Amino acid sequence: MFSQKFLVALAVWLRFDVPGNFEMRIFVLCFLAVSMRPAIAWEVGQFKDRMTDRIETYATVQDGAATLYVGCLNGAVKPVLKFDRPIGWGKIGLSYRFDNGPVVPRFATLSQDGQDLWIWVLDSAEAMAHLRTGKRLRISLDGAAMFDFNLSQGGKDLPAIKCG
Repeated sequence: MFSQKFLVALAVWLRFDVPGNFEMRIFVLCFLAVSMRPAIAWEVGQFKDRMTDRIETYATVQDGAATLYVGCLNGAVKPVLKFDRPIGWGKIGLSYRFDNGPVVPRFATLSQDGQDLWIWVLDSAEAMAHLRTGKRLRISLDGAAMFDFNLSQGGKDLPAIKCG
């Protein structure tokens, strides 16, 4: 996928691809060099917890309609798969695989609104260890949808997240 900045710069480049516009081409190349960054897997954010008034940190990585979210829940760092729309309710069958490890089938619990999928309820510490050291996570939802998360794209690993 190309970023929006790249496509705009390319359109400008093509628009000014006429003899005598050497300066504009140099400007576009400089703009691309300054504005283009390598893709980063983990995006880090913060929010103020409304109950405790503490600033909480979280990290996300996205693949299509799914976002892998890592943040604090009940005093511990936990991963959850979030969707931009409901995907069902109750429990859902899935398989996941870290790097070249084994394919792990299991049932996972969906939130009441059907948008959050809790895959690692009982073994979140093990999942977090894989997320910190792994390069790739693939999740298949009952064969109906496949998500492939590049955990090390751009050379940025999962940041340390501390729960207050």
